[in-house]
Amino acid sequence: MGFGEAIQIEFPWATFSIDSDHYFWHEDSEQADRLRDVEDSEESEVGDENVASRSEIRPYEDDGEVASWRLELSLNELGRAFLLTDKFLASDE
Repeated sequence: MGFGEAIQIEFPWATFSIDSDHYFWHEDSEQADRLRDVEDSEESEVGDENVASRSEIRPYEDDGEVASWRLELSLNELGRAFLLTDKFLASDE
């Protein structure tokens, strides 16, 4: 199981995305240049798929032994429903 799958199982109440600004400044220059080139070539279908993959959950550094990740979490429907239920149960009504 990959990290992306594991984190979705561990935190079912959240949606995940990468911190794009952080990744932009911390990815190695070769990978960043390749991703920018793909963004610029919007004419091909393969380019469009790769642009979408730029926002996929992935490490911004990976030396083969240790990988570094930076994710932004936000509540999904399950998380919002839990907060609504908790608020209802905590009320005096």
